[in-house]
Amino acid sequence: IGFVLDTITLPTDSTYTLRLFREIRDFDVVQPSLASGNRILFGYYGADPKIDVTPLSSLPDTLKYLLKKEPEKDTINFWFTPPMPDSILFEVRNDAREFIDTFTVKTRNLGPDSLQLNPSHSRRINIQEKFDIKANTPLIKADTSRITIIDQDSTAIAFHARLDTLKNALAFEFEKEANSAYTIQLLPETVADFFGSTNDTLFYTISTGSLADYGNLTMNLTGQVESAVILQLTNDRGDLLREVVRDSLGRVEFNTLDPSIYRVRVIFDTNKNGKWDTGSYLQKIQPERVIYYPQTIDVRANWELEQTFNLEE
Repeated sequence: IGFVLDTITLPTDSTYTLRLFREIRDFDVVQPSLASGNRILFGYYGADPKIDVTPLSSLPDTLKYLLKKEPEKDTINFWFTPPMPDSILFEVRNDAREFIDTFTVKTRNLGPDSLQLNPSHSRRINIQEKFDIKANTPLIKADTSRITIIDQDSTAIAFHARLDTLKNALAFEFEKEANSAYTIQLLPETVADFFGSTNDTLFYTISTGSLADYGNLTMNLTGQVESAVILQLTNDRGDLLREVVRDSLGRVEFNTLDPSIYRVRVIFDTNKNGKWDTGSYLQKIQPERVIYYPQTIDVRANWELEQTFNLEE
């Protein structure tokens, strides 16, 4: 490894900005592996506009398979119904990245993954949050007529439930009131996965706090901005909690926040795709600009807080 060091003299009466960012790696696929008795894992690097995984080996007629992206991970799962041949040759393509390669996966004696359902909230839920039930195996059917939601007065609550195939979850939408409790019941065979497994009777109980337990934050976005902006609320570690995409500046309200220390940042969404785009050192592309509100924001219970964020400063 070689290094070239240059000494550059800059005027002392000027201001300079040094931007450091992490690039998206060039697309590549790691050697796939057998993760369980009914799943092969294809990990990859880089963006994934369209990844095709095709078995080249001759497969038994009894073997069925399904490709599913792992939510929030750079992974494609190849789900299959056992038994699997001694080995399978795969072709992996990404035409957008001009990538094509072949991989061989050999069989090992592993147990299959079985259906498990996990709720997004086990007890407390914020009024602004949504409730869902995630599965570890690919869901293919949901009978929402077998679901009921009742409140603490045993009154049935109107709701909408749908199968979210991207998150591999059963997603719920219903109006939640402060200081209330809700029980979600799933009768047997409400959901079914790719392998024909279904759920037994399930009960989930969640509750909301009093409005006095929360605080409200209003951010006034000011200045002259030509692009769309993405306003993000994070905790003090930088984990994203809430997000609002705006084509124009003005008031943005974050209501019923748990008492805590928050940070606010703004992404200048130049290409209006609703997300932050990193740059490319080799292609000499700068990342989309990100600025932070200069102070942390202490939101307390039963508080109304209003701050002004000038995006030109």
